Amino acid sequence: MTASAFVRRYVYQLKDGQVFSTREVLHLGSRTSIDQALRDLVKKGMIVRLARGVYRRGDDTLPLPAPLEVATVKATAYGKDLSIHGDDLLAQLNLSTPQAKSKVLIFWVDGGASSFRYGDTKIVFKPASARKIQLIKKGGPALSLVALWHMGKKRVTRMEVSLSATYNNHERQKLKQSLNSVPQWLSKFYVKETDGLHQYLPVEEYWDQLHGQSQLSFDSQHA
Repeated sequence: MTASAFVRRYVYQLKDGQVFSTREVLHLGSRTSIDQALRDLVKKGMIVRLARGVYRRGDDTLPLPAPLEVATVKATAYGKDLSIHGDDLLAQLNLSTPQAKSKVLIFWVDGGASSFRYGDTKIVFKPASARKIQLIKKGGPALSLVALWHMGKKRVTRMEVSLSATYNNHERQKLKQSLNSVPQWLSKFYVKETDGLHQYLPVEEYWDQLHGQSQLSFDSQHA
């Protein structure tokens, strides 16, 4: 069989609307023959080119996939793990002012920086540390740690920590398990010193301390 036939067979077994990348079919022939086969399928209306190296099964009558789906396929094709960006985490936790809708979408990846266009949207991959990516995968309270970490040492106070600490008892225990993954300047908000030793605050104590101090700060500002 020719490379063109192999590519057609691969596309036929996809569901309508399924997004795939060029890299998924590169093993079926030379790069030149694969690119030509994909161009032919686009001309025949069997697939639609969404972005460089990214296609979708079906003609242009189907609705376009969300940018997140295209970004995920693109990142996976290059062996990158895609994650939400720190600015979006801050917005979700109400720790930053919501920005106007932009035609630039930024994601964190555990690889090199790159960008590409999807329609009139520019999708940007920015490298992030493996520790941040792993914390994001944990979800829950670990997300607030990543958001505060992204905010930075100079901007984070107990007020921001308390605003992000809306957890039940189980989630607070999970947060404590993630503190070894963040910088010391951030973890210190959740510990106390006893005879020169750092100890994790009991769940209730750290909760009361955070919210007690934030309330004092609020009262002093509105006195």
